[in-house]
Amino acid sequence: MMTASITGRSRVWYIDRGAPDDRSVAEGSDISLEPYYLSIHTPVGEKPIPYRRILVITYYGTIIFENRKVEGLGNLIAGNAYDICGCGR
Repeated sequence: MMTASITGRSRVWYIDRGAPDDRSVAEGSDISLEPYYLSIHTPVGEKPIPYRRILVITYYGTIIFENRKVEGLGNLIAGNAYDICGCGR
């Protein structure tokens, strides 16, 4: 089975039980797309994240996806994604 990866200028915020505010973010270069989940590459191994737990996706600092569960809160969740992605430099 072939997997796809996401560009390094993307970030994905997702529900991560046990993390601060039950939320984490991953850089696009650390993510592989699988049929039923994202595979996050971490220092301790792979972490599967079901697609339903994705909250916000940004590309070059612009929100391109916002889950209906958090509709209207994407900017609050992602903060100033344009600055943190290094796109303005």
